[in-house]
Order: sequence, then structure tokens, then C-alpha cells
Amino acid sequence: MADPRVQAQLSMLQFHDAAIDLAEVRTGNYGQFINCLQVVLENAGNWNEVREDVLLATREMIIRASKQKRWQLSRIGLLSDHIHILLGIGMTESPQAVALSLLNNLASVQEMKPVFKFSYYIGTFGKYDRQAVRSKLSS
Repeated sequence: MADPRVQAQLSMLQFHDAAIDLAEVRTGNYGQFINCLQVVLENAGNWNEVREDVLLATREMIIRASKQKRWQLSRIGLLSDHIHILLGIGMTESPQAVALSLLNNLASVQEMKPVFKFSYYIGTFGKYDRQAVRSKLSS
């Protein structure tokens, strides 16, 4: 942001839980797994949200929703026009269901107004690359 006050405010609202290691293998009913997502939600109309109370409520809602769903929330990157969320989810959870759950929870922060775009970006990440998959398939 061009305004140093807004930049300082955004810096203070970032979230990182150093105790969460998303590279750690987890064990569930279906075996061992790593299932990590980066979810990006973008404000509708390229709106820049800079109200501290709304940004704080947004951050707290993501934290509460993650605890309730038992997701491993590692980071929240709050920017004025979009949000990055890094989390580990269960093996049977759909990335789409995770994104929609976050959007629905965040709608309550905004009095159910359509503040976010009706879309999202989801990417997976982890310590395994394509070569690890190829080596398993060829063995």
C-alpha cells in the first residue's frame, strides 16, 4: 500500500503459527498423508479493505473456522484486496468444500454482503514433487 500507516496496520494483522509444520506427515483413518492447501480469496470489484476492525474480524473468523473444522492453520496473509491462507486439511476433505466454507464464514463478518468474488484460487503444496510421484509409479 502507498500509505505507510495502512502498510503498518496490515503487517500487524498477519498470522503465523510457528507450531504448525505442514510438511509433517499426519496419520488418519486412511493411512499417512500430507494434504496442504493455499487458498486465495479476492475482494469483489478489486475493493481495498483497510478498516482495522473488519480486517481483525476477518482474521479471527478464519482462525475460529479452522479450529472448528480441525484444519491446521499455518498462515494468514491479509492484504487489502485479497487473503492468502495456508492450511493442512483432512485426507477426505475436498479443497472446494474448504474454500466455500471459508467464504461462507467470512460472509458473516461482512453482514452477509457479497464482499468476495464468487471464485477462489486453490493450490496444493508439500515436500513431494513430480519426481517423487514418478519414482513411485515406476517401482
